[in-house]
Amino acid sequence: MKKLICLQAVLVLLALRVGAAGHDEFSLTPLDTIRNYTVFNRVSVIDMRTNKEDIGYLRNGPFNKKNFQVTPGGFDHMLEQFAQITAGQAAAKGDQTLLIVVRDFSMADRPIQGEMGTFYGRMDFYLGKNDRYQLATHVDSFFETSNAWDVTGNVKRLAARKMTDWLFLMSDYKIPEGAAAVTPEEIKAAIATERKAYPIYNSEPKTGVYYTFDQFLNNMPGATEFIEKKYSTGDRNVSYFYEKGEGKKKGASLEKSGCYALYNGKKWYKGTSEGLMEMKYTNGDFYFPEVGHGIRKSDNAAIMFGLVGALVESASNRKGNALYRMRLDPATGKGNCTERLQ
Repeated sequence: MKKLICLQAVLVLLALRVGAAGHDEFSLTPLDTIRNYTVFNRVSVIDMRTNKEDIGYLRNGPFNKKNFQVTPGGFDHMLEQFAQITAGQAAAKGDQTLLIVVRDFSMADRPIQGEMGTFYGRMDFYLGKNDRYQLATHVDSFFETSNAWDVTGNVKRLAARKMTDWLFLMSDYKIPEGAAAVTPEEIKAAIATERKAYPIYNSEPKTGVYYTFDQFLNNMPGATEFIEKKYSTGDRNVSYFYEKGEGKKKGASLEKSGCYALYNGKKWYKGTSEGLMEMKYTNGDFYFPEVGHGIRKSDNAAIMFGLVGALVESASNRKGNALYRMRLDPATGKGNCTERLQ
């Protein structure tokens, strides 16, 4: 009896160790240095991330315990140090400051079953001096990596590698003539108000069917009546939507009509390759699921959802369908990948 009690206690402790998340201090490890010339001699970082508590998680130990990665000295200070070390040995330097405005920076170690991980970076790079900066480039990129032996190391190297690549890109970047110069305060203000021009981000959504992207942005549904049918699939209900026909009859399926979005008074649904899928409004942005091509769980390869949302893939042929979390870009109506879901 005592042995049984002891065994049960051990199992409970193991379950707690597996389930409980911890915290680790994190810093990027420099992988390369700029040797020749760089137009900047100083680096400054503005941290505009919504979640400043951590930069994602890595899994460690025999039980793959999830440990959130934190930067006690400040994320901006950590990234500035990494950039200064990477560019510090340049043979010659210009007189500009590189300003990095970070909107998102997150890692995930095995977010799904299998030895794969992800890194997402969303940031703006400016060059300037005397507190006046010009936009050089915008990054909104999602990466995946897989390694059967050490995916945790892969994820850390992936984040460092991509930051290094972006610093090398900026080392000899030439700003086009006539580019507007702005102060850090103006940059922050622009980010805080960047959705003000779109009514759907600033007013209560109207119930109805939004057939086009413009209707959605302007919060002006093309039809206010529709029919919603709920069907039970195991432990959850799934909604299907139809145009309203005569009387109580169903009209054409909105799953196939190509409507952009629908709001049923409680939830948003977004047209995707899989039909109308639930879309959520979180922290000032719309997010929805979408199917894409990702690396398989066992592949030792990497792909990228690249700059400004364009999808770029590596030469690896071993890819398959995967489900991603997309952030809606109000400038284009398309989605930028932020997270691997399945």
